[in-house]
Amino acid sequence: MPIPYGRPLRNQKIAVMDACHWPCPDHVVGEICIGGDGVADGYAGDPVQTEARFITAFDGRRWYRTGDLGISSDDGMIHILGRMDTQVKVNGHRIECGDVASALLGIHGVNDAIVVAREDGAGRHLAAYVVTASPQTTAVALDHALRARLPAYMVPRAWCLCDALPRSANDKVDMSRLPAPQPLAADANDVCPAQSPLEKHVVAACDFAMSGTGAAHLGEDFFARGGDSLQAMAMTSRLSHLLGREVSVRLLYAHPRLGDLAHALAMGGTWRGRRHRSRRGSAGNRRMARYGASHRHGAA
Repeated sequence: MPIPYGRPLRNQKIAVMDACHWPCPDHVVGEICIGGDGVADGYAGDPVQTEARFITAFDGRRWYRTGDLGISSDDGMIHILGRMDTQVKVNGHRIECGDVASALLGIHGVNDAIVVAREDGAGRHLAAYVVTASPQTTAVALDHALRARLPAYMVPRAWCLCDALPRSANDKVDMSRLPAPQPLAADANDVCPAQSPLEKHVVAACDFAMSGTGAAHLGEDFFARGGDSLQAMAMTSRLSHLLGREVSVRLLYAHPRLGDLAHALAMGGTWRGRRHRSRRGSAGNRRMARYGASHRHGAA
């Protein structure tokens, strides 16, 4: 939820800027920067931080980069969206890591938590580091609890349960000392056999893309069981063939748990579409759909 920041004081300027230090159009996300008479010369004794935070912007004047993400509205009001160092983009979704950590801290038995974005062969994903009050609290239990509180794309794919988070001398979490998290291990109680034809097609497509890894089930996460980007394309291609309609790789990244993917496909409308007769026909249909959409919205 955007937080209203207000308008600049007298002799002060506030602007939402892009990466090239030019003002962003209204409602476009950028970094909030402060200019005017109150801008300091820099950080005392810290030239590196001074160079990183104090810039010469589009108007040739000195501005301070706050590190806050924001937007400006039509009336000139600035709204804060969160910190740049904690807001990440994963599979097309902008996620505030602090919101995920706050949801974790709201779960009984969680004493401390931090959520970060990591990258591996399967792409960018969230990882959670959690300090629990009891060794009986498992990552699987936390995963289930989070899914009841957050959208699927905000649920971490990898986990690390630890006795304490590594901290620096000033009590901030030392990111460089965080250990490598592990993909969520399947729970024997979470084995969900496919029931409907749609669910069976989802599982069959996963087995096709990941042959030799054992039979999949709806409770598993595609990437947690070792899937990579190439196998993701193979799975969605196979699933598109089985369902007779296009299934995007992005949908799999947004719903990596096979049961969630089946649910998303079911909620998106009937999956019993007519099979594509050819690649050319499929592409032509998509072009016609885009053409029609552009004319409905008045595009030139």
